[in-house]
Amino acid sequence: MPAAWSAARAFAKRMNVPLSIIDKRRLDVNVAEVMHIIGEVEGRHCLIVDDLIDTAGTLVKGAEAIQQAGALSVRACATHGVLSGNAVERIEESPLEEVVLSNSIRCGTKPCGRRRSGLCRSRACWPGPSSRSTKADR
Repeated sequence: MPAAWSAARAFAKRMNVPLSIIDKRRLDVNVAEVMHIIGEVEGRHCLIVDDLIDTAGTLVKGAEAIQQAGALSVRACATHGVLSGNAVERIEESPLEEVVLSNSIRCGTKPCGRRRSGLCRSRACWPGPSSRSTKADR
């Protein structure tokens, strides 16, 4: 079992929710294929938790697989939102209802120089140099 699965299991236990895992194979740099959805997602509201969203290709493929498996809704959150290339457009055209990112990467007023998507929003995770947080965010 990969170490990431142990972290996912601990997170699900802390949130008191069932755990499903997207099993993927990385075919090349920034190219992944979803192999299996491990666990039950049918009839459930699902949250994809990831460490980093770069091109959003893997995220969108995972969201599509979860939706095809019968999920009622799919949302995502990630620690680092790089959002390179057409990532924002991919997210907007995907089944994802919302993507929440930390402020670990400063992108100014628009995600990484691109227009702000209504689906993507940033939350302050610490009042560091990249933070634009207010007291309400902390």
